[in-house]
Amino acid sequence: MRPAQRIALLLRRAREATEILGARWDKIPERHRRHYRPEERFRIRRIKNLLGLSQYETARMFRVSADSIAQWEVEAGADREVALPRRRGDWYR
Repeated sequence: MRPAQRIALLLRRAREATEILGARWDKIPERHRRHYRPEERFRIRRIKNLLGLSQYETARMFRVSADSIAQWEVEAGADREVALPRRRGDWYR
């Protein structure tokens, strides 16, 4: 099996596993599901970017709303802005 075929197969299996786990989550009412912690939100955003998923696809995969994904991205952008100095010359200090 070529490496590209192996990767494609692994990706299909990972998506299948996600759907199986998601079906179990669907049995729990939304208001009884625990919230994702900030570390988990970071990991979800990383997976979204790595796989090139839309906010809707990511939300569907992790059983949250697309608005939640959008809000996490806004919050992450706000954190990044606070972390960087205002002047570019100060970035290297």
